[in-house]
Amino acid sequence: MIKNWLKKLAFASLTFLAINGNAQERPKVKKEIRQNYKLQNTQLDLSTQVETEFDIFGKIVQHSEYDVLPEGKTQLNQQTVHKYNQTGQKIGTVIYDANSATLWTEDIFFDNQNRIIKTQQTDYKSGQAQRNYATTEYDQYGNAALSKTFNHQNEQTSEKRRTFNDKDEMIASQDWFYVQNEEKKWVKRSSRNQNEFNSQGHLIKSTSDFQEGKKKWREVKYFENCALVECDKYINGKLVSHYRKQERDTTANNPGYNVIPIPKTDYEHPDDYDPLAYIPHTEYRTVTFKTDKNGNIIKKVVREQSEVFSVTYFTYDEKNQLVKEKTIFKADDSTEEHIYQYDEYQNLTRETILKNELATEEHAIKYEYYSN
Repeated sequence: MIKNWLKKLAFASLTFLAINGNAQERPKVKKEIRQNYKLQNTQLDLSTQVETEFDIFGKIVQHSEYDVLPEGKTQLNQQTVHKYNQTGQKIGTVIYDANSATLWTEDIFFDNQNRIIKTQQTDYKSGQAQRNYATTEYDQYGNAALSKTFNHQNEQTSEKRRTFNDKDEMIASQDWFYVQNEEKKWVKRSSRNQNEFNSQGHLIKSTSDFQEGKKKWREVKYFENCALVECDKYINGKLVSHYRKQERDTTANNPGYNVIPIPKTDYEHPDDYDPLAYIPHTEYRTVTFKTDKNGNIIKKVVREQSEVFSVTYFTYDEKNQLVKEKTIFKADDSTEEHIYQYDEYQNLTRETILKNELATEEHAIKYEYYSN
């Protein structure tokens, strides 16, 4: 819910700045302190707190999560630090516990062309470092051609190979990794893929071979104008299904169209099976909006089967900022209201949520800014 709230209000703030054309006057945020309050025993008590610090370029450099103690005080639980090089590329992450002991790290390595060639992750939670890593190699065109992953015992756990032509088209690929089968056993799954393109660079045929344990299957797909028009599937060398786009004459007398039926199996439904008969239908819902002269939504009506389900009213201040959002549910006339407050730079600082006129939740953000 907090993520949706932040997205919504960030969009409203950006809209305001775009309309007023003063985005360059807003100072850059150095630190955010976000606090969430919930109704407990007739009063709003602090439930969560996180603090995020940014560099002058807006990149996150530190993220701290706090526990809320019974008396309302906060105590650091975990802290994440992000590291960057001089060009702004992320080169690492370190996660610490409340006692500043390292829990987990990630290190990213680059070649002389600033391309990632290795990523190494180390887990310290067990008391002994468990290190996994991944490597990447590039072809002459700069495409990632070979990627491998390794576990903490230096055993390779997966591989991806990609082959590109001079037109940047991927003409072949080969992958393998481990999966759990139905018996919960780890088996190797591999795949090979060959692609064919026309002179316009459009994919016209794709042949894929898969193997998982002793099971093998192949899929051959044909495309026209980048759309799938035909597909054959084989299992252990036996054709089990055939699909062809039905835009031509499909009568039995047309030798150009021959559909191979899919063999019946225990899990297939009868020919007269109606899937909709067993799916609970939801009521048909429509949403209509009303806007003001500035293009702001001021009213939203939700209807289900032509009956009004809810009506939401939006209120804006003289700066064109959303300050109140009130929804009335017609079934029982209950209400839900969101009230927003901003600082002088149009950044959201508080959201209060009321249900039936009673405050049940509150989100607060405090900012520290860089000097312009």
